[in-house]
Amino acid sequence: MTTRVVAPDPVTVGRALLAAKLDDLDTADSPARALAALDAIDRAAAKVRERIVVGLVVTDGWTYAEVGRALGMTRQAARQRYGAAAAAQRRRNG
Repeated sequence: MTTRVVAPDPVTVGRALLAAKLDDLDTADSPARALAALDAIDRAAAKVRERIVVGLVVTDGWTYAEVGRALGMTRQAARQRYGAAAAAQRRRNG
């Protein structure tokens, strides 16, 4: 019997990741730590956004035009930003 591993939902993972980073911002005791926490939030949000976009493109069949509309960018910009990650995911999926 083969056990299939199901990847966690990127939205759920993203919420948890961002919540932890927001906690760091809430507890920042200096402007420098607040800025560092904001930078960590930006980086975490970018990772979550990429995971969601890759899932939409690879699994759900979204086009880069649809992604671009959702993110307020052109189709070309969406493909440039997320195309490599989507291609890598397709290779991993086989």
